[in-house]
Parts: sequence; structure tokens; C-alpha cells
Amino acid sequence: MTFSHGPDSRNLTLGQVGDDLLLRVRTPFTGPNGAAVEFLLPHAVEEGVATRVRGAFLRDRVALSAESEASSVEAVI
Repeated sequence: MTFSHGPDSRNLTLGQVGDDLLLRVRTPFTGPNGAAVEFLLPHAVEEGVATRVRGAFLRDRVALSAESEASSVEAVI
């Protein structure tokens, strides 16, 4: 899932790499695609299991969580 003006200037990207969730946020520090800094939530999703993902931003904090009937993981950075 991406919120952006186009493929080269993403404001927010939430992606999946294996069973991990990856979050990128565009800032002056992270660059036009937000790729300079990535937030990773390991073991967040399981194949074939519906998962609810939540993200929150407050000034200098990022919170990302994923929960399903099988598991729950959360990270605050």
C-alpha cells in the first residue's frame, strides 16, 4: 500500500517482505521515496491468516502493530 504523487515520490509505503512488514515514510532526511530509513516489524504476517495492521505517527515516534487470531506483534520507534 502506498500513498504518493507517483512511483518516485512516495509519502508512505507499507509493504511485506516474507512474513515481515516494512514501513517507509518520506521526510527531508529519508529522501523522496523514504528508502533511507525503513521500519521493520518482524514475523508480523502469516500466510493465509487475516491480519489487522495499524500504524501511528506522533512527532518523532512511529508505532506499527499487526494482530491476527494466531499472533500479535508491536513496535514503537
